[in-house]
Amino acid sequence: LGYFGVAFFVKAALLAVPGLAQRKYAWMCVLFPSVVYWPASIGKEAVVMLGLGVGTYGIAIMFARRKWVRSVSLVAVGLGFAGLVRPHMAGIWLAAALPALVLASVLGGRSLAIAGPPKKSSRFGVIVIVALAAVALSAVGSITVRFLDPGNDDVSTSSFSDILAETQRRSAKNGSTFEPSSVARPVNWPFAVARTLTRPLPIEARSIAQALSAAELVALGGFYAISWQRLRNLPRMLFTNPYLAFWLTALFLGALAYSSFANLGILTRQKSLLFPFMLLAPCLPLWGRTRPEDS
Repeated sequence: LGYFGVAFFVKAALLAVPGLAQRKYAWMCVLFPSVVYWPASIGKEAVVMLGLGVGTYGIAIMFARRKWVRSVSLVAVGLGFAGLVRPHMAGIWLAAALPALVLASVLGGRSLAIAGPPKKSSRFGVIVIVALAAVALSAVGSITVRFLDPGNDDVSTSSFSDILAETQRRSAKNGSTFEPSSVARPVNWPFAVARTLTRPLPIEARSIAQALSAAELVALGGFYAISWQRLRNLPRMLFTNPYLAFWLTALFLGALAYSSFANLGILTRQKSLLFPFMLLAPCLPLWGRTRPEDS
């Protein structure tokens, strides 16, 4: 289940990001230790990875092909499947899709992910999907609060803050504990996200398992460094490719949700669900390239 979930992530990127270094991205997704190890165990990660992968593929079809029935069906099945185990992850995916859908509505058929002239019904279809996504997000938000805190029926900023605080308290037990970054104010969020995605650093490793995780992140940082020419294309593509807008928003919100974990073991396992997205940036198209790369 975990492997097929990763395959759906790869298929989604290949479909929705013209000019992507396809073979490089596929190899990274099937070889990086976090993606291979954690979803390979008999546990929640395998199920959630499959659900998120199917939902991501549906979102890619939505942006790249404008096939509404097929895409909405895949999103509903995939995120519904993932939501049975972790409803907050389904909520993050839906929340990330909203700004991307708005961007798709603004772009019409001018997105890099869409070939040929735009259909007249495309913009209307996007508006309808935005409305449905907003309703679904509200429902998932309510379910998530009740799932994480069964005694709380109030969906508010304070309730989410209380849940994050409780998550930090519960995860700060046993070994591998650390002091997570503060997310008390929005101004703290970028740093908290960056530290969540880059933890543990080599200087923070206190065991062999932590050292291996740190080495993996160093290797990923190396890929980012040698792919700087691809990364410089990111700001322009964020405003011309709705899938990339969804990708970055989902990665940011996912890391923000995990920033309350105070245990490296738990964080490393949970972060494996975001790794297919973390591996996408070094494979972005080179400047001006819209045809797929084979290597």
